[in-house]
Amino acid sequence: MNEHSGKKNKAFVVLSLLLFIQIILISLQVPLGDESNYFKKTVSALTTPVKHGVSAIIRGVGSFWDHYFSFRFRTREYALISDRLLLLKQENLFLKNRLKKFESEEEIRESLLHLYPNLLIVRVIGLDLNNSFRSLIIDRGTLDGIRKDMVVLDKNGYLVGRILRPLSFKESRVQLITDTEWGIGATTENSDMFGILSGDGEGRCDLKYILNTAPDIELGQMIITSGQDEVFPKNIPIGRITQVDQTEMLHKRIKVLPFFRFRDIGRLVVITDDLKDFY
Repeated sequence: MNEHSGKKNKAFVVLSLLLFIQIILISLQVPLGDESNYFKKTVSALTTPVKHGVSAIIRGVGSFWDHYFSFRFRTREYALISDRLLLLKQENLFLKNRLKKFESEEEIRESLLHLYPNLLIVRVIGLDLNNSFRSLIIDRGTLDGIRKDMVVLDKNGYLVGRILRPLSFKESRVQLITDTEWGIGATTENSDMFGILSGDGEGRCDLKYILNTAPDIELGQMIITSGQDEVFPKNIPIGRITQVDQTEMLHKRIKVLPFFRFRDIGRLVVITDDLKDFY
């Protein structure tokens, strides 16, 4: 009897508990005017911060990508503009150099054509690696009509040297007047005194075989070609006397500083005329 009564009591308790829970759930579902029910309000209260957080994250990510792609686009655009500007600067520099080259060549022709009808303007592309006062290389060769012993001048018409030999179709070696291994027939301006001019290998020249008794040898006198060597036509300016010394030998020691300067030999002139008429 007691056992049966205990089971009934347990069933009653369980049923009562279920009814109580049902009543609570029904009450939660009852609308309160225009407001949401308690359940919805509870869920909304719990999920609203999450929604706001997710929305903020989405907005932040969207803003980041907008700025990122905008930055990438502007960076690429800036790079393209920079490249174009560099190309324009290079083109401008190239055109300026070309114009300067043509102007320079025209000036050279105008200044020298009254002396020598046929001139070839050349560019220096190399110097002697062992001694820069011996020789240099120009960018013209046999295809341009270059031949051995042609005379080479600077832009002012001062003597630089002679073609030693063509090296190829488009290159030739020029022997400088400052080389020690050859000589030039030379004289002072407005005199009948003749000597041989050869280089000292250090940027100057020696005027040799002028007697100690020779008059009118003074500092500052201009030395010109005499034409007696039949290589160089006469009256080409070479340089000026910078030193005159008496010696115990028969001849004076005379130093000559050439007119041409290495800083001005970017462009030179080769006389392509037959120079026999100039001797």
